Amino acid sequence: MKPRLLFDLPVLRPATTRSFDTGAAALDRWLAQLPVASLGETCRQVFLAVYEVNRTQVPLAQRLEFLERLAQPLALVMPALQRHYIGQSFPLGEKAQRVARLAVDLQVELVIGYRLVLEGVRRQSWLLHWGRAQRKALAAHRMLHYLGGILSDYQWLHLPYPRGVWRTVHRIFRHEGRAGRVRRVLTRLEGTDTTTTVMDEYKRLLLRSLVPPARITVEQWQCLGNAMDDWLGLIDLDPTSVEYGFWVRLDSDSPPTELPVDFAAAMGKRGKYTVLNTRRLVRHMEQLLAVDGEPLPPGLSRDSVETLRNVWSGARGRHAERRQGHGQEMKLLVGVSTLYHTLADSSPQQVPQVLELEHHGGKTSLRPLGQAWTSTIAVESLPQPVGARIIDHSESGYGLELPADTGQPLKEGDIIGLRRGTALRWEIGYVCWLRAVEGEPLGLGVQHLAVEAVPVEVTVSLEEGHSAPLGCLLGSTGTGETALFMPNLPGIEHKALQLGYCGHQTPITLLERLDGSTGFSAFLFDTPLQQEPGTGLAAQEAWHLRAEAPAAAATEAERYLDVWSAL
Repeated sequence: MKPRLLFDLPVLRPATTRSFDTGAAALDRWLAQLPVASLGETCRQVFLAVYEVNRTQVPLAQRLEFLERLAQPLALVMPALQRHYIGQSFPLGEKAQRVARLAVDLQVELVIGYRLVLEGVRRQSWLLHWGRAQRKALAAHRMLHYLGGILSDYQWLHLPYPRGVWRTVHRIFRHEGRAGRVRRVLTRLEGTDTTTTVMDEYKRLLLRSLVPPARITVEQWQCLGNAMDDWLGLIDLDPTSVEYGFWVRLDSDSPPTELPVDFAAAMGKRGKYTVLNTRRLVRHMEQLLAVDGEPLPPGLSRDSVETLRNVWSGARGRHAERRQGHGQEMKLLVGVSTLYHTLADSSPQQVPQVLELEHHGGKTSLRPLGQAWTSTIAVESLPQPVGARIIDHSESGYGLELPADTGQPLKEGDIIGLRRGTALRWEIGYVCWLRAVEGEPLGLGVQHLAVEAVPVEVTVSLEEGHSAPLGCLLGSTGTGETALFMPNLPGIEHKALQLGYCGHQTPITLLERLDGSTGFSAFLFDTPLQQEPGTGLAAQEAWHLRAEAPAAAATEAERYLDVWSAL
């Protein structure tokens, strides 16, 4: 893919008898004759037409009508192209990469087409003033729509944003704002989920850029645009909102970012800016989630609404500033199953038979007994950990660099295990972004989820017995709560589950879903209180001392809260 996209205006040649006819009757015939049963041929004809018209002298009204009418076949063509690369594992095959390049090039041509409309309106005589403002606003709105599609495609392709695109987005919004056209009501683009004002399209673009695509399913991502119709009114662009939201630097080539901790100092250095204040939207989403059975936007699940609420929460200073990694090394494993089997396979043979728990105010607390874990789930071979170099890090996670050929498939939203040097403890994180440039190491952003991963098994209660055990993980979150990490299984929170450890099982109830993506889900959970002999304070202290022996010293920690009862 191109690291920089060019939206320069092409040289316009006079139309000839062989040129594409943009007259109303000819355009109707061309659209009616498109072979919609063959999406490949339809895509080819659409691309050739827009490319040719963008380089031909065409009356302004006909150019605009041509571009607007293209929305109908594009509504069929674009999803057909995107199926080849959206939601696919990394790295993409050569065919999928070519399809992605075509999709981006097609959208670039559409941006150029509307830029030609904008330039044509600007050159019109002042005597033809009627409709100029509306056409300018319409062209700017459509440019934002297709630029947003390009940015989304680069997100799905795990590539750095192409240089200059975000700067173009911000420049369009600033120009329309100075002209007073950002709230002018426009017609929707046929067959799309576009908004009806430049302001709303800009806010929609900013919001979508904050959502790592693989955190929700492809279908939910595609439904997100329709859901935003009701949400955009709850979003404010307010430069005085310095405590909550996301920083939008209007003179930069950057997407919205977290508000800096020292906002006053940053404000004086970074030029023009505004703040995308999401507080009212987040409160609205929390109200939706607080009531069971509350209708959710069509196409979105409760899990996806929770995910959106989390990524759009923008409290200032919620994470520490990033620090350089100085080339430190980490080991990396991809996937719940891989991490589970690696931990279970490397566990000592001598293990305690119970986990000691206390009950405090309705919550179950665990004193961990060391990482001595076994599993009855067999696996033929385990992937070897991949070496990664720490580029930078903060309280929220890591920026890593690893070889382009990792030997393990990677995509945004994957859960991964991380381990520093010779440490025995594996941390749990997820891939929040990928950046792949040909000939360069793979860039990887990891959001920290939990420390000290522990392998456990979950089974689903059936009418006759239980399902086969599913390898999962326990880990302690930054707030001290113990979360269950498992593959993403729709509807699992409504099932009767058993949590297995050392050959024993206990029933559990899934509570709040903390996080998740298309690859995993993380839940808080509860267990019935059970007291068995030998699980009191004396037994806890005995195992605590045993864990301080040299063989287990690195794994002794009191990290787990709200855990399952004694077995």
